[in-house]
Amino acid sequence: LSTRGRDGTDDTKLSTATVIAASLAVFFQRHGDPVGLEILGGTGVTHRSIPAGGGTLLPVLRSLAEVESGGVAALADAFASIGDRLPRKSVLILISDLMEDPQEWGPQVAALVRRGIDLRVIHLHDPDEWALRLAEPSVLYSPEGGEEVPLDPLAAQRAMTHVVDEYVTEVRAFLGRQRGQHHLVAHDEALDGVLRAVLGGQV
Repeated sequence: LSTRGRDGTDDTKLSTATVIAASLAVFFQRHGDPVGLEILGGTGVTHRSIPAGGGTLLPVLRSLAEVESGGVAALADAFASIGDRLPRKSVLILISDLMEDPQEWGPQVAALVRRGIDLRVIHLHDPDEWALRLAEPSVLYSPEGGEEVPLDPLAAQRAMTHVVDEYVTEVRAFLGRQRGQHHLVAHDEALDGVLRAVLGGQV
């Protein structure tokens, strides 16, 4: 489970991510599979790493209930660390908005797959966030000292659509080459459809 940021959009995605993660944990345990949890980024969590095989879901569900958005996921480091600890043929389900360059975490994904890990990525997004809907001309600026940039709403939306399409295509193509599954999920999609897609029709 990957979390980031500190605004209403991220909190909405985080709520969706925690519900999906909890539902998957319950499903796998009921089918006799050991369940572990790694929380990447986020704050307020007592136990960020819970190894599989503990026999109870309580620590997993408690950590999911505690997590608040914040921090940096650092996907490359996370994939490397988790991959070293997972038994071969494990199922790894990542729930994240993937707001990190695929070129940074890509090599670690390739290493995971070479070890026989079944990687399934739930790529959460907010359609309004990606649409960059602005009602009037705006000025963006970097809080880290960057220059102000004036934006025309229509031009910005067209550019944002192009950037998002290229980004999703890159992520999907890379995961496909590595035999990883990519599931693009809006934060307000129906849960049953998401679970069916990720679990291959098992529910």
